[in-house]
Amino acid sequence: MTYKEKLARYRNQTATSEEIAEIENDLEKYQAITDYLLEEEDAMELLPLVEDKTEHKKIIQAMRRRSRQTVLLAMVCACVVMIGLYIAMPTISRKIWYDPQTNTMSEFTSDLTCSIAVLAELTMPNVRMESVQVTPLGLGRYNIQVEQTPRIDPFASDWVGGTITRGKIQMLPDFWQYPAANSFWRATTGFAEEAPGPDRLILDCDTAKEILADLPEEYILQAYVSLSEDWSMEQLAQVKETAMQDGTLGWVAVRCVEEEQQLFPLLGFQADSSGLILEGVDALYPYYELSMHKDTPLAESWSRHFQALLQYSIDHAEDYARFIGDSTEQLGTNTAPQAQAYIAQNGIYTYGFVYQANPKAVSALLEQEGIAGVYFVDTKIRIVQY
Repeated sequence: MTYKEKLARYRNQTATSEEIAEIENDLEKYQAITDYLLEEEDAMELLPLVEDKTEHKKIIQAMRRRSRQTVLLAMVCACVVMIGLYIAMPTISRKIWYDPQTNTMSEFTSDLTCSIAVLAELTMPNVRMESVQVTPLGLGRYNIQVEQTPRIDPFASDWVGGTITRGKIQMLPDFWQYPAANSFWRATTGFAEEAPGPDRLILDCDTAKEILADLPEEYILQAYVSLSEDWSMEQLAQVKETAMQDGTLGWVAVRCVEEEQQLFPLLGFQADSSGLILEGVDALYPYYELSMHKDTPLAESWSRHFQALLQYSIDHAEDYARFIGDSTEQLGTNTAPQAQAYIAQNGIYTYGFVYQANPKAVSALLEQEGIAGVYFVDTKIRIVQY
């Protein structure tokens, strides 16, 4: 039997008395030797090092080199980790937080651009969203720049900034281009209860025509035209074909609640085009892009176009809920569903629209039966230079 086997038998208490005596005797010797070596080591540490200064110096230098190598290795590892995190951070950020650069509907246009374009068309009569630029800042943060073009002056585009912080969008105040609450008569209760008149924001037709007669024909006016009663899309299409030949029909306000109720922001659509030709979005939401359906009767195109905008807003409610401090956050979850339910029951009608033309053309339009008054948006009246 080997000594190792005896030691194993001793540990599991199966050794004989002779084996136990032998092993314990050896353990006693080992303890004595250990104590002796420890005493000798302590004595050697107390010896003066001057006996061999060269050897001592070599040891110190070796220890310093090892320390420097350790520190350098730690620094290299830290740098590698930091560089790796810097490279991987955009991917990590997109996995954890909202990514505004996602493009699931159009190859060259982000989903956020589509959502802002729909938001602008539904609620902002005077501007068109051209493009959206997003700059990642890391950790779920982005800078955002939105290009807005005034519909009365397509050569005067401007960029409006904002930020996205871990899924929350906050735009500068200039971004919000809603119409005045009382820009249309009969639009919403509580703001324009009195009929149009010469001393009111919304002028009656006779007063407006007197003012228009004194204006140079070179001027282009942007006028909010109020109706005395709601028109169907067929009525509006007929007037467009017969009385708007010298101007442009722009934003059309749509009746989305009963007249005595309140709804903000006001909802409508652009009668010409959304401004962004997105075939992929139109495939998902037919008639999203009016210019792709010119063979369809105009009234039907408008109706289906407005319904496509509403459905898009409902399907992308999360996009609008990201906007901070504005009624837009309720667009997909409250406003659009409410409007959708109303028009499903009552049809699509308008109580007013935006018309862009020179003074003579606007004055001629005011001769139409059913027009109650007009509000000129820009009191400075821009001259469009081509």
